[in-house]
Amino acid sequence: MKFWQKSLTVKLSTLFLFMSLMTVGVVGYIAWAKTRSNLERLVFNQLSISAILKEGELDRWFEDQRQAFLLINQSAEFQNNINNLLTRKKAEPEYSLAYNTLSKYLDKVVISQLNLTEIFILNNGGKIIFSNQKNREGSYENLSNFTQIAKNSELVPAFYPSPVTGKPMSTLAIPIPNEKGKIIGFVATNLSLERIDKIIRDRTGLGQTGQTYLVGNFAARNSFISGGNSGKQEFLEDVRSYGIDEATKGIDSSGFYLNHYGVPVIGVYRWLDKRNLALLAEIQQDEAFAPANQLALGIILVGLGAAAMLVVGVYLLRILENKAEQLGKTLFELKQTQSQLIQTEKMSGLGQMVAGVAHEINNPINFIHGNLSYASKYTQDLLNLLLLYQEKYPNPGREIEDLVEDIDLNFIAEDLPKMLASMNIGTNRIRQIVLSLRNFSRHDESEMKQVDIHEGIDSTLMILQHRLKGKAGSSEINVVKDYGDLPKIECYAGQLNQVFMNILSNAIDALEECNKQGSSELFCPTIAICTQLAKETSRIIIKIKDNGPGMSGEVKNKAFDPFFTTKPVGKGTGLGLSLSYKIVVEKHGGILQCLSELGQGTEFIIEIPIG
Repeated sequence: MKFWQKSLTVKLSTLFLFMSLMTVGVVGYIAWAKTRSNLERLVFNQLSISAILKEGELDRWFEDQRQAFLLINQSAEFQNNINNLLTRKKAEPEYSLAYNTLSKYLDKVVISQLNLTEIFILNNGGKIIFSNQKNREGSYENLSNFTQIAKNSELVPAFYPSPVTGKPMSTLAIPIPNEKGKIIGFVATNLSLERIDKIIRDRTGLGQTGQTYLVGNFAARNSFISGGNSGKQEFLEDVRSYGIDEATKGIDSSGFYLNHYGVPVIGVYRWLDKRNLALLAEIQQDEAFAPANQLALGIILVGLGAAAMLVVGVYLLRILENKAEQLGKTLFELKQTQSQLIQTEKMSGLGQMVAGVAHEINNPINFIHGNLSYASKYTQDLLNLLLLYQEKYPNPGREIEDLVEDIDLNFIAEDLPKMLASMNIGTNRIRQIVLSLRNFSRHDESEMKQVDIHEGIDSTLMILQHRLKGKAGSSEINVVKDYGDLPKIECYAGQLNQVFMNILSNAIDALEECNKQGSSELFCPTIAICTQLAKETSRIIIKIKDNGPGMSGEVKNKAFDPFFTTKPVGKGTGLGLSLSYKIVVEKHGGILQCLSELGQGTEFIIEIPIG
């Protein structure tokens, strides 16, 4: 007791220790609460985005299968034979002819439509009278499992558990009416659920414990359709959780609850009304809030260290300052990594979107391009017929002569082939642009592949073509290519395309700035691209040079620093060259150099190992 009364140092140390612990506790709690709140919002957003994207992919896949099935059913070869199978007896020759014709036709169809595992025909008693899987003929199906399409209604797939294995199945069925409109049978197809399972099991952006899954409700029982634990015997009968029960009631929401294993999760659940399925995206709460817990623990440890430093004295205070400096550096690195991850995620999303758009454009343009040659031939045949008609009947009559003169038939005969030729050139151009978009949009490829580096450069140039063209008050940017004879290299194609995009975009920005500043009329903005094989033949070299304003030594030294940019606010993040450096040097083990002087332009030199 006398020691405590006499020792002011002990009293002050105790007081400081108590105040420090209180401060650390309050700060730690506030930091933990705010971080947890932010993480909660971010996780809900990520889960919602994942669920929306997967719902969109599922809708597109189902629509593709629906259209494929309708196309098969509406074909003349199919329609001309299906009634004979349902109305004729087996002994009749019409039945045998229809059976053999459909067998040959569907054998070809099933090969081309990999997602349609079986196409079969049932009578109105549920007996399979025809199937491309011959061992199934003669067996019976429960017609209540099939979705029937009434007049003017939408054809949607039905999900139900297999009566044999108990595993989920999906079937499309269309009723077949007779001449009086009475239904005499059904044509149906079983869909392969492998693609659905692949879409649902994709855990991109969901961490280690995150997952998405589909649940169907059959006779008041919930069963996994895809993802989660689909296929496991314990989950074939019934699976339940708060999220599953809410979703199967048709409620779209999110929250904290126990999953079907009894593990606390953060979940987003949606009811897919058109599919009669529940889609859930979940992540374990331990993983979701781990950063908040780690931050709180870190703050407490730092606070305890600070309290100990207060007790020990100035020496430990110095250590505390060093620790604070390290934490500041770590925070900066975390911020840098976060920004780079956001940028990479944006490019990945852009790549997926571009790939989808390119695919949607490619199909109709192929139809147009493929039919132009026939249109040209048919047009020429008609013109030849018209010419022959004029030779055989030189005096067709006054009315026809007036019409020939009114429509200027000679001009049409001369101009129509030219129009078709120009349309052919235009469709070829569109196909080249679509190919470039598809080549560029490979950001989601996680494996290294053998690629032609020139193809990536050309695809990037095609995407930037609108910026290379001259505008009002500015000259067109000339691109000079000097491509060497390069082998294919093993690399991450999408990431290298991003490097080319960053460097070429910066070059265009620099040349546009020269145009704005009113450079000499003799100034010809140029980007020169040179590729060559290094002398030791183990690397390829790519040089991209512009004749823009160049950089000062200070700017050049900071060119690869994160968040450094010379562009106005809102025009750039300062991450482009930093990300490019990481992709070339860290991802590919290459070299990225910047050579530049004021007034002499800028040159970037990329060296990539061949393999």
